[in-house]
Amino acid sequence: MKRGVLGAACLATLAASALGCAATIDAETVRSELVRQTGHAPVRELEGNLGLTARLALKALGTRSDELLPVEGLTGLEVALYDLAPAGELVKAPLDLAAIDRRGWETVVRFRDDESSALVVVRPGGGEIRELVLVGSGRRQVVFARLTGELDPDLPEALGTSVIRRGPEVTKDDLIGAAGGSQEKP
Repeated sequence: MKRGVLGAACLATLAASALGCAATIDAETVRSELVRQTGHAPVRELEGNLGLTARLALKALGTRSDELLPVEGLTGLEVALYDLAPAGELVKAPLDLAAIDRRGWETVVRFRDDESSALVVVRPGGGEIRELVLVGSGRRQVVFARLTGELDPDLPEALGTSVIRRGPEVTKDDLIGAAGGSQEKP
C-alpha cells in the first residue's frame, strides 16, 4: 500500500515539475526582449487586461473591427503595445521574436522579414486551444497579446496574418474590437 501511495506521489510531483518547465511569455518578457534587442526601454507603453466586464463594455459601446478575428469563446485578453521609436521614426528592423524562450509552448506561426515579424504560440493540450500568445513587431511598434478561453483553431493563423499584413497596432485594435463583440461558448 505504501509503495502505491509513494508511486502516486512521485508521479504527481513529476507532473507538477513538468508543468513548471514551460517558459513564461508575458508582457514583461516581451518588454525585456525589446530592451535587450534595442538597447533602450520602449518610448511609450500601453498595457491592459480585458476581462469579461471590459469586453461587455466594449460591446455596449459598439466597438467593432473592420476585419473580425475568430475570437468566439474568448474569456480573457491581456494586451500590451510598445513604441520602439519616437513618432515618425523607424527602427532598422523588427524584433527577432525567435529569441523569445518558448519552452513548453507550441509554435504555430513564426515569420520575419524586413518590415515585420510575428510569433504565435499555444499551450499544447488535447487538440483544443485554451491559451494563445501573440507577439508581433513592426519597425515602429511591438504588440503582445495573451488570449484565453475555448479558442477557434483558425485564430493563430488569423493573428499572424494580421500582424504580417496590417501591422501590430491594427492587430491590437482588431483584437480589442473583436473581443468586445465576442460571445462566450455556453
